[in-house]
Amino acid sequence: MQNNLKAIREAQHLTQRDVAEALQMPANNYHQYETGKRRMKPEILISMAKFFDVPIDEILMQRLPERYISVSADQKKILTKYKTLTEQHKRLIRVILEELSVPESGGISMQQNPELRSASRSSGNLPESEEPPAELNPEQLPDVPEDL
Repeated sequence: MQNNLKAIREAQHLTQRDVAEALQMPANNYHQYETGKRRMKPEILISMAKFFDVPIDEILMQRLPERYISVSADQKKILTKYKTLTEQHKRLIRVILEELSVPESGGISMQQNPELRSASRSSGNLPESEEPPAELNPEQLPDVPEDL
């Protein structure tokens, strides 16, 4: 719930102080609601829902609707470009991202990841006869234009 309060507040470009003043409560109290250090009474929950103009269940939900997820301009460009890719290329991107998210991997190993090798071949990036390099290193990757 506390993460939801913060996301809803930030989506409306408000500070904690703004909300506390509007709800006529000490700023420290609101801060404690938002950080989960203070339990919210039902009447406070109702007041916050009315103030933010959201249904109560959006404050209480495990996952907020997408409209509260902030995306930077760079992330929007990447998502827009991703939407134009073929399904094979999307699969390749997902596999690469999964590999990069493993902290101890140290790089992207195409030999150890048959799905990455398969996705790369099926997308036309590797001929069937050519073996991929043992590991892709970020320094070996070509420069990507700024507009991608």
